[in-house]
Amino acid sequence: MQNFSHIPVMLEECMENLALKSGGVYFDGTVGGGGHSYEILKRTAPDGRLIATDLDDEALAAAKERLSTFEGRFSLHKSNYKDYAKVLDEEGVDFLDGVILDYGVSSHQIDDPKRGFSYRAKEAPLDMRMDESAALNAEAVVNTYSEERLSKIIKDYGEEAFAGRIARNICLAREEKPLKTCGELASIVEKSIPAKLRYGGAPCERKTFQAIRI
Repeated sequence: MQNFSHIPVMLEECMENLALKSGGVYFDGTVGGGGHSYEILKRTAPDGRLIATDLDDEALAAAKERLSTFEGRFSLHKSNYKDYAKVLDEEGVDFLDGVILDYGVSSHQIDDPKRGFSYRAKEAPLDMRMDESAALNAEAVVNTYSEERLSKIIKDYGEEAFAGRIARNICLAREEKPLKTCGELASIVEKSIPAKLRYGGAPCERKTFQAIRI
């Protein structure tokens, strides 16, 4: 299991906005390694309760270990936070005092080449699954989705101005051979962006990778 230990970004601001109180019930929909959850449990002692979800098995294992100090006050579920109603029903909870969601990809996922999240990991497989047991991965998306569907995904979820051009070039490239690696996709994206816009700002591949991951 990878080391998930890190200090969450804007931790104090998050805790302040949650208005934590002892005895409260809180929901962390993206528990990750348990950074936010740990602070919630610590600051709501002795009887605050936490319910948390994540799709990443490694994250859930790390969170369970990290939160072990608070045994009996938390429960972890392998679930998408969107299914919170089902999770809360299972827990017998009908009211929450606070909810926290962190939509970003965690550093451990980006740093692990086999997960295929990073456009910098050129030889990494096109995976990008939060839930590694899920059937659909990024390789299937870029190799089987229609040009129109790819363009819509990249535009809607990546806010990429050149979504149509990128989608078209993905489809042209896969006619030659299926796309297998992050490097292959990154190269197509880079070539689809006008040269004058490729450098000086955020990496041009970022928006497309974000869109396909979502």
